[in-house]
This record gives sequence, structure tokens and C-alpha cells, in this order.
Amino acid sequence: MLWTLIKRTEWRPFLDLLSPSFFRVVPAGPLLAELRRLASLYRSAEDFERATAHRSASLNRAGLPIRLLSGSGPSATSSAERPAPKDPQAQGQRILELYFHQVFSDGLVILDLRLANFSEEEGALTWRPGAVLADWSPAFREAVRALYRGFYRGDDVLFREGLAALGLAEAEAAIRSQFGEGQQRAIRFTLSDFQQKFQDVFVRCQQTGSRIDTGFLSLGLYLATLYEHLEALGESFDARAAFDAVSGDPRTS
Repeated sequence: MLWTLIKRTEWRPFLDLLSPSFFRVVPAGPLLAELRRLASLYRSAEDFERATAHRSASLNRAGLPIRLLSGSGPSATSSAERPAPKDPQAQGQRILELYFHQVFSDGLVILDLRLANFSEEEGALTWRPGAVLADWSPAFREAVRALYRGFYRGDDVLFREGLAALGLAEAEAAIRSQFGEGQQRAIRFTLSDFQQKFQDVFVRCQQTGSRIDTGFLSLGLYLATLYEHLEALGESFDARAAFDAVSGDPRTS
């Protein structure tokens, strides 16, 4: 019932990227409150302008070669008409760096990383996202950072601290599968793989009676748009290098 109601909202194009099982492991009251927060941000032109101004400045400070523009959302040009990226490999690496940049910096998170919102203009990668924002709590943001730092550093204690803070302590194996194996140097991202592994996480949460943080809704949307973009580029990407480039952590081998 809740899933049916949610799918009638303006969020449908994004929620279609998630699994209905997500909505069975978050209590209805907190979930609806989170959806209202997301909808309020979505409808606020002032918040969107504030988010894009802040993020544009943070990208410049970080030296990430992405020009952020507000106000247009996905291009009206169809996928068939839009020129293919000149260098899909380089673009995918920039998108991964953008993903981690927002995780490891403060401010409103712009969730819309879909390929349709990016173009090459005057030699620069230009981003015109839809007004899909999240305002992650400090506790949620730190827990997600702990997950990534724990995973890429090989620090199991830190990784498990992040899991516990997010309500995912009983789903460690499923989360590790979601993150992937090995050094993460040549990863093929597919939306179907993301959806299946996220499904496995939520099923494990159901089996153990876990209740995950509502921030996982927007994080899931953020990840889904990332996977959609990278799959469309058709290349393998170095997730570890992207993490190292923007996390502030020492480079690892």
C-alpha cells in the first residue's frame, strides 16, 4: 500500500530505480517523514539554488573539472540524438569522484547523477541536475563515511561501526557484497546488479528485524543514478582511485 502511494508522486522516475523491498524495512512513520523532507527540498527553488551554488564552489575548491549549472534538469535531447561522450573512461572516473566528493563534503547533496544531465561543452563536463536533494544528518553522513573508509582502508572495526550506526550490523555480508570484492580497480557497474544486491541487503534486514536509517532512501537514489550513468558509458572504472582522489585519505596500492 505504501509503495503504491509513493509511486504516484513526482519521485517515481527515481524510485523506479530502487526495490520495493526497501520500503518494508523502514517503519512507515519515519519513511513518510523522510519522503516529505525530500519532497519539500524538491519543490524549493531557493534550496536548489543554494545547493548548486554551494556545490559549484566546493567542486572548484576540490579541483574537480565539472561545471555545475542549475535550472534545467535533464536535457530535452533524446539519448539517440545526444553525442556520445568523447572519452567515456575519463567521464566515468569524474562521475565517481563527484559521487565521493559529495559523500566526503558537507552541504545539501544533489542526488541526480543520471547521464542525461551531463554534456561536454567548450571542453568541460557540464552538469545540469534535476532538483533532487538530500539533507543528510551529521550522524548519517559520518556513518556512511565510516563504511567507505573502513572498506577501502581494510579497517573492519571502522566498517562495522558504520554498519551499526546505520542499523545494518546484521547485514554485513550483504553490504560487503554490495561494495564488491578485490581492489576495485576495474569495476563494471550495472543497475541490475545494484538492484539485486540492494535487494539482498533489505531481505537480510527483514530476516533479522533490522530497521535501517531513513537516510538510506536518498543514498539509494544517489547510488542508483550513479550506476545508471556508469552502465550507460559501457566501461570499467577504478572506484578505489576515485575514493582516494577525494576522500582525504592517503593513497593506497
